Amino acid sequence: MEALQFLYKYMSSETAELVLESQRLRWSCPSTFNDLSELQRMPLFSPTINEGKHEYLNNIIDIAFEDLSLVEPLSHNSNLLVYLVS
Repeated sequence: MEALQFLYKYMSSETAELVLESQRLRWSCPSTFNDLSELQRMPLFSPTINEGKHEYLNNIIDIAFEDLSLVEPLSHNSNLLVYLVS
């Protein structure tokens, strides 16, 4: 199965602004949806969540010990992990 290129999420303009600022998406639990056809299959994550977790932790270690320059700033929690690892 090929990964989807787009994910559509309906939201207010105020919520869209918060999403763009935080770079995070949130959505309701599927059991609260009012349309049975919504989210019938799970999105395909690539890399998988488990692979991504290992890649993320390896990146935290690399940043902590190799003083890498970053293209984008880290989140507060990622900065805390870098601090705790180093």
